[in-house]
Amino acid sequence: MVLGMRLEFVDEQVVETSQTDYSRLRDLIRSDIVNDRLKGGSRLKIRDLAARYSTSAIPVREALQQLQGEGIVNFIANRGARVRVIDTDFVSDIYEIRGLVEPFLGKWFVRHHREGELERLIAIQKEYDAAVETGEWQKLRSLNREFHGVCYNNHYNAEAVQIAYKHNDLINALADRFPRSRARAMRVCSEHWAIIDAIRTQDEAQTALVVENHVRNSGQHLIERMKATPRLAPAGGDGNKR
Repeated sequence: MVLGMRLEFVDEQVVETSQTDYSRLRDLIRSDIVNDRLKGGSRLKIRDLAARYSTSAIPVREALQQLQGEGIVNFIANRGARVRVIDTDFVSDIYEIRGLVEPFLGKWFVRHHREGELERLIAIQKEYDAAVETGEWQKLRSLNREFHGVCYNNHYNAEAVQIAYKHNDLINALADRFPRSRARAMRVCSEHWAIIDAIRTQDEAQTALVVENHVRNSGQHLIERMKATPRLAPAGGDGNKR
């Protein structure tokens, strides 16, 4: 993969790589890590990465710092940057944290959601249901992001929101690498409607419970797919976060 005036394929999507900004480079490096093209535990040398992606050292450093924030690149004193092993234990830890934070965010939304937001959730979920029915997998990702954004984004605790979203890009990349089943997509629909129903009845405890179950089920499904899929199998698929 290189950055330059050409097209690249990342997770089966054509990406125009004329942009040399660190955010695009960050996405390319993350994809290579998730798909085992950059092996867990391997050292990441600035010069080698700059040559690999046909760019300069500055955006590589910026990209690695961003990936350090996601937890998938480790900087070790006097030893430089290394790829963190992305295994089921790491994913389990991520979802354990999310299973604590997201119910907290959802519970607050019950009492403090704004006029029209419940109706917005219902409209989003109807689109989600239709996309599952027609198999529009990439559309599910943006709708899922919208759904949870309505529930979380206006929360007073910005730090909690940031923790909930910290690993979103990694989870999305893993979901491309280890795609969800259609059965899971249909179950997500049921779980989203359960969240809506709990909010509609203003039941904070029930909302927290169904959100926690939603997070747990999503994490368990991804972990099962990771265990069932050989790490060296061809990348790509129709997966989506949660």
